[in-house]
Amino acid sequence: MKQDNKYLWVTGANGQLGKILTGQLAEWPDVKPFFTDLHELDITCSIALRKAAMEHPPALVINTAGYTAVDQAESEPEKANAVNGKAVEQLSMVCQTYDAWLIHISTDYVFDGSKNQPWLETDHPNPISAYGYSKWIGEQTVLKNPRGIVLRTSWLYSAEGKNFVTTILDIVEKRSEVKVVSDQVGSPTLADDLAQVIALIVQKIQKNSIEPGIYHYANSGSCSWYEFAVAIMEAAGLPWRVIPIPSADFPQAARRPAYSVLNTEKIRKALNIEIPYWKDSLNHCVKKIIR
Repeated sequence: MKQDNKYLWVTGANGQLGKILTGQLAEWPDVKPFFTDLHELDITCSIALRKAAMEHPPALVINTAGYTAVDQAESEPEKANAVNGKAVEQLSMVCQTYDAWLIHISTDYVFDGSKNQPWLETDHPNPISAYGYSKWIGEQTVLKNPRGIVLRTSWLYSAEGKNFVTTILDIVEKRSEVKVVSDQVGSPTLADDLAQVIALIVQKIQKNSIEPGIYHYANSGSCSWYEFAVAIMEAAGLPWRVIPIPSADFPQAARRPAYSVLNTEKIRKALNIEIPYWKDSLNHCVKKIIR
């Protein structure tokens, strides 16, 4: 990665992953930071992207920006495709112009959930929602870039912002019980852990010691949303007031994959890391929220 007079971009810098990532990379050696969110840079605008690249020529772009309203995407797929698909294509083109790497964050929702074992990077996506489809469009444009990395993750949460953990803790303060689906299985992933992995990938890029392509990262182990909710209650020291229900009893606009656990062996080997167990990371996060 050429670094002289070039910048390390993070798009979506005000999101739950972007905030953590910018904190870790703010004083990264030998590259200048260029951290943006929608108010600073609209990645759906090709003119704005080209202008930003002229002023801040990228050595590496980490795209954490995205349209993440899974259910709303069903009624406005064009908007989801514009942010998660077309904008990513434009980012990839900018990266190719400046000989820059692109790390793009994607999702387990590109899969249909029909397997009963963890999904491999080589498995063919078959999204069953407009959101999943829009993310798949973006992936395909990144993979055309000889310096493109697609990093899929799942069930992302953190101590701040709106996510499943903070939502459950907020709900139990207002209700005597909460109903949560028990027939969708995945791997909860702490944004802090994902940010650390991205930082390791950046190091590998600087040393020219990582291959482009698709990688999966999620915390180890798996659970249902119901089991996730129960574990949140346990970590917070709250009484269990969680009732398991089937997906059929909790209608949502977008279909979710029934099984979206990601196989993470490839990234384990590439980075030589041990991946934290999901409950351990959850306990750490909930303690941080309570403090």
